[in-house]
Parts: sequence; C-alpha cells; structure tokens
Amino acid sequence: VPVADCAVTHSAIGSVTGEAMAMGERTPLALLNAGASARMAVAETIMNMAGTAIGNVAQIKLSANWMCAAGTEGEDARLYEAVQAIGGEFCPALGVCIPVGKDSMSMKTRWSDSAGTHEVIGPMSLICSGFAPVTDVEKTTIPLLHGELIRVF
Repeated sequence: VPVADCAVTHSAIGSVTGEAMAMGERTPLALLNAGASARMAVAETIMNMAGTAIGNVAQIKLSANWMCAAGTEGEDARLYEAVQAIGGEFCPALGVCIPVGKDSMSMKTRWSDSAGTHEVIGPMSLICSGFAPVTDVEKTTIPLLHGELIRVF
C-alpha cells in the first residue's frame, strides 16, 4: 500500500516552526517516458509534503539527483527530455525552483570474462528531494492505513 509521508523537524527546542523534507522518484517510468518520469518525481516530492503547514508551494526548494549512462545510445536524449520537462516547463509553472542538485553520468558498467563482453546500463532517472519551512509543526498530519489522518504532535 503506497503511503505518502515526509520528515518534519523543529527549528529549535520548544519551537513550533520547523522544516519539512521529502523525496520522490519514478525511475521505471523513465524507460517509457523520461519527461513524465521527472514530472512524477517532482510531483511525488511535493505531494509527500502535502500534510505539512508549508503554505505556498513556492516555499519548496528542490534538489535534483540526475542519473544517466551518458554517451549511451538514447540516454542523452532521455536526460535532455527529463531536464526540459521539469526545468523548462513543470517547475516554473508551479513556481518551484531547483537551486541545487548533483549528477551521476556514469550509470554503465562493462566487463569481459570467458563468456564474452557484458554491459549493464542503469536507466535515466531523477531522485528528487524537497525542503520547505514549516510554520507550525503541530499541524502536521500523517496518513494511516486505516484511511484516517492523525496529528503527529
């Protein structure tokens, strides 16, 4: 059963303000549609924060961890499609920015043995992390498998 959630911390002992952190990814979808996969990763990150008092969605700052087998046939195009989908279209439309990130462009390995040469390629993927200030951590709710919402604090 999929359950959305995020981490919420207090900004100081006794404070009701704090920070929310969440992640999203949809790597398998990238095999069919890299742009949709990236949009889903961003959307999952944002939706995982929906139970917190962050106010405007523009408060969320994202970190994009791009993984790709750069230089492998089709992978550079998938990466471009995904970056354009969120960096050029989706995030600007939401008013959300991606001020930081990292990349792993060597998601391929090759080796030889007595059976021949072998190669494994990791699909293009985006692991998205989101961070946002929380105005009142006591208003945070979490989903339960029973379908109810409860207050965390």
